[in-house]
Amino acid sequence: MSSVRLMTANLLKGGATAESLYDVLTQIKPDILAVQELTAAVAPVLRDEFPHHQLTIEPEGAGVGMAASRPVSWEELPMPHRSGMVATLQPGDWPEFTGPVEVIAVRLTNPIGGLPWTTTRVRRGQVMAIERRLETSAVARRVLCGDLNATPMWPAYRRLRRHYQDGIGEAAAHQGRRPARTWAPLRMGPRLLRIDHVLVSGVRVVSAEALPLAGSDHLAVVIDLVDDR
Repeated sequence: MSSVRLMTANLLKGGATAESLYDVLTQIKPDILAVQELTAAVAPVLRDEFPHHQLTIEPEGAGVGMAASRPVSWEELPMPHRSGMVATLQPGDWPEFTGPVEVIAVRLTNPIGGLPWTTTRVRRGQVMAIERRLETSAVARRVLCGDLNATPMWPAYRRLRRHYQDGIGEAAAHQGRRPARTWAPLRMGPRLLRIDHVLVSGVRVVSAEALPLAGSDHLAVVIDLVDDR
């Protein structure tokens, strides 16, 4: 069964350099890529390596981007504080799927990065924006990926899991192992928490791995997707 390779990575506001991202991309060769904390210095790698891309560069390295090896349609997902991106894959260009696939890429606000009552309100609004998209979209095959700033114990993750399956968790269980932790408080330290996720509905993750990305405090997450309908 043919699969589509997706990679998601937090670039730590330029901590992961263009060279380090290029090295991982040439090793993994993803079909579709989602990045968070994108800077102008790294953006040319995505433009050069992928013929289709949608990049948002924001001050202080808060940009987000998506890129694909084949045609997709792009949309913005309006959310409080920081919008997400939506890429829709059509089966004419992505014959691995028998119907359209909607890939949403987000970075939820850090829950400990500001005043608790403010960040809680913003994160709740971001999750609600994702849920509204689910309610209004007719696409049955869905992927939500990115830095959710939430472990499986956090409310944001548990609420999103009402709508999605944990693709990485299920792939790891099938392989007889636990999902990799993806984030460390220090770049060179051991990864302590799993906060980078790929949640799915109508598609299935058949393999998943987490790879070092030099300069970032996150591991890059790479999964292979197949149709599940």
